Amino acid sequence: MRSFHSLLAFATSLLIITGQSSIYRQYNEGLVAQSKSMSSSHELDLSLAEKIIASFKEPKLNLMKKNTARQDNTNQHLVISYLALRRGVGIIGMALPVILVVGMLFVKTCNTIQPSISDYYYTKLGNVLVGSLCIVGMFLFSYRGYEKKDMIAGKLASLFSLGIAFFPTGGPDASSACNFLHRNSESWISTIHDISAASFFLVLAYFCLFLFTIKSPHPTRRKLMRNKIYKCCGYAILLCILLLLVYFNVRSLRTALKDYHPIFVLETVALWAFGFSWLTKGEAILKDK
Repeated sequence: MRSFHSLLAFATSLLIITGQSSIYRQYNEGLVAQSKSMSSSHELDLSLAEKIIASFKEPKLNLMKKNTARQDNTNQHLVISYLALRRGVGIIGMALPVILVVGMLFVKTCNTIQPSISDYYYTKLGNVLVGSLCIVGMFLFSYRGYEKKDMIAGKLASLFSLGIAFFPTGGPDASSACNFLHRNSESWISTIHDISAASFFLVLAYFCLFLFTIKSPHPTRRKLMRNKIYKCCGYAILLCILLLLVYFNVRSLRTALKDYHPIFVLETVALWAFGFSWLTKGEAILKDK
């Protein structure tokens, strides 16, 4: 049943994000082409105006203004849609841990915080987890950015996000009340999940530290401030990964901190850093005036 729901969530997110993929291509690749097209269009219009200047000069100039205004409105719509999707991904990243914890409070048989975010796969909110990962994954798959390395990073992050969703962690004991599926993943599937999760966060840190911080020759003051936010988010993600590595490899720490859900806490911090960086990239924070 979970597999069916996972595939349904994947297909739904694919339809939603694919419907927006043309926006990404137009916004990221169309700016230069648009500039050339507008320039060519203006030259043609002026040439015609010169030939029939006696009777059509004023109507022609008005038509040029209308075409330019219409093109500007279209571009503005594309930019708003693109930025809105960035914000949406940021909101999903920040809201997911909260939704999982709050949602489980209404499940009478299991209202405790799970050891990790991945363990929620086996709860009654597993579809929420899988669906969110699919939506984020498909957005990142269609993300093109400004250079080829942006596109490569996006596709890698998408692959790892879907790996987290479709290769679940080992999970709680099959007889546990929190294990709604009453089963566990095989060790090799859990290994793929762990590798995907670590790689996913590493790519997100790369986005924050090396891609989002690229600036023009004359960056605005707010752009410089946004770059500081990106770096803080990137370093926060890396710190969480480092602390998780220490926790997994030091037995005494696992014993002492187990009841405090350190894996869940560090994953949540990393997701919040990811979400906050994408909200900032979507100009929900420190938008240029």
